[in-house]
Amino acid sequence: MVTKALKRFFRLDSIEEKIDHYIELEKQESIQKSVRDELAIAYTNQKNIFDNSVISTDEFVKVKVKEKYDLFIDSYMSELKKAKGEYDQLKSKRVKLLQNEEFAKAVKLYKARQLFDNNEFSLIVYDNIIKAVTKKEVKYADSIVFNSNRELLLLKRAKGDENAGKWVIPGGHVDPGEIWEDAAKRELKEEAGIDLDKIETCSDSNVLSGEYKKNGVHIKYYMSYLKEKNPTILLDDKETHDYEWVKVEDLKDYEMVFDMKENIDKIIHPWKQKVIQLKKSLDDEIITPQIFNLALKNIIEKSKKEIKEINNIEKADKYSKDQLKDMISEHERLIKILNPYAKMDKKVSTELDIQNKELEGYKKQLSTLTKGNEVDDKYTLSLNDFEKLNNTIKKAEELVQEVNEKIEGYGK
Repeated sequence: MVTKALKRFFRLDSIEEKIDHYIELEKQESIQKSVRDELAIAYTNQKNIFDNSVISTDEFVKVKVKEKYDLFIDSYMSELKKAKGEYDQLKSKRVKLLQNEEFAKAVKLYKARQLFDNNEFSLIVYDNIIKAVTKKEVKYADSIVFNSNRELLLLKRAKGDENAGKWVIPGGHVDPGEIWEDAAKRELKEEAGIDLDKIETCSDSNVLSGEYKKNGVHIKYYMSYLKEKNPTILLDDKETHDYEWVKVEDLKDYEMVFDMKENIDKIIHPWKQKVIQLKKSLDDEIITPQIFNLALKNIIEKSKKEIKEINNIEKADKYSKDQLKDMISEHERLIKILNPYAKMDKKVSTELDIQNKELEGYKKQLSTLTKGNEVDDKYTLSLNDFEKLNNTIKKAEELVQEVNEKIEGYGK
């Protein structure tokens, strides 16, 4: 195992490890400064004792105090030299790290984040610091999460927050060096306790679904559909104190921060914005009524297709592996019926070969998901697989009927 010291020597440590090392140097530096302060207080006390002894008429007392003071001074100078040496060494290491401009920016952002997390200044101030330090836009990654009942997860900001009592979706800042997708997953786990790497989802989760840019702020929205109706939610008490699963049509009843409600509506109902823009173009006489009608028709058709795809996510979730095995059994039964006719009809023979290959593919898929007699219940058949197999079965049924009709024709 490579130690932290070796990683630093070969410059293999990550930015997080470098910041941790820097903060530790600061702590040790502060400790040595405290040691120097304590020595200074001890010196002042001993000096006062010595000065007061000078006015004494007792020579014996003066000598004894002077001897004790001299011993203290020797010890004091030795300890002060040691503390100063350690302090200077720590400070030199810390200052050397700050010579890297990018690292110095990372440290400033880290400290600003600590102050923001402790509610020592507002989100607007924090965002302004980020923009000032990085000279770039402030990045956010937010999650639009639906449960199996098609309800959206909302979190209520905690007391003490500048937006206390208002509702938000899970999300937050993208840390330096972090990619958007990872930030969205991290924030969802931190704020709601939902780990997308462990919880079951209906389709590909954490999918980029929309963006928002305004006044130096750039937000990316990631959408996920969960299989559970009431998954366990673990709130971050510092940031939120309540949550609700809300129907999209009820969002209007919830007070949300900034433009969040409007952004969510645009992402979930993209056709609305397109219709508004299209109507404006018509009103401004940029397009003719004929083009407006044609474009509107295209928007409606596309929206219907998108709604169908979303509904298909739910349908796909309903087909378990037991159903997959049942369908394969039905497929095998139909192939068995077709076999006797394969030699009589070339079309049947060709289709039979195709079906046999597809069947073997499905069997192989099922076997890879089965361990001994135990089947992984988390697996669900995708809608495309289901439709493909269903279509194949339908073809087989049609061919059986077609061949049977031919046989009946031969007998007449």
